[in-house]
Amino acid sequence: MNTDFLFFCLMGGIVSADTESVGQTMVSQPIVACTAAGALFGNLPLGATVGLLLQLPYLVELPVGGGRVSLGNLGAFVAAGVAAQAHSTFTAYPNAVLLGSVFWGILLSWIGAPLVSVTRTLNLRLLRLADAAAERCDLKMLTRLQYAGAFIALVFGALFSAAGLVVGTFLISRLLQFAPGFLDWLEAVSHLVKPVLLGAGAGAILWLYVTKSTRRYAALGAAAGLLLVWLI
Repeated sequence: MNTDFLFFCLMGGIVSADTESVGQTMVSQPIVACTAAGALFGNLPLGATVGLLLQLPYLVELPVGGGRVSLGNLGAFVAAGVAAQAHSTFTAYPNAVLLGSVFWGILLSWIGAPLVSVTRTLNLRLLRLADAAAERCDLKMLTRLQYAGAFIALVFGALFSAAGLVVGTFLISRLLQFAPGFLDWLEAVSHLVKPVLLGAGAGAILWLYVTKSTRRYAALGAAAGLLLVWLI
């Protein structure tokens, strides 16, 4: 098995654990995790680009309370890995690779949303056990439960990243091999993905300071990004 693939899965586990149960540091942010994913597969700049494009949309979603959230950070991390892998094969179509990878990351984030509820349920069970252990002043049990929560998050992130990378690389490779004419057209329009995502993310983030509604202003930001491309 490829060593880079194993390290990628491990990093996915670290991103998941950092988000769910350990640390909650900048490691799990797309701009950091995606850069690491790109570096693992020999294309740090591309990984950083994916992270930058998906960082602002991820910041709009605050994983607090009981609200349903997506797996935005893991989705972005996998997208960066897929982009780096696909780019090594389709070097003549960098924009199409970037577009396909970003959309795959967004799709993974949406697909993974129900899995967040599953991990929360597991963590809630661990919390109840921890409450009982605290009442008994059982420090060893509390420590074991903490390690158990971290281990669950680590394994989940590693498996999710592995599946996302394998399936995503396969699908994008097949898509880019679909038809030469389609590929040329896709490459021609895919340069819009950067200003659209940056504009959408910036518009949504700015409006968070005023209201909880972000969709309208994300759309305005995306339109502003397209307008900027047209003017330039």
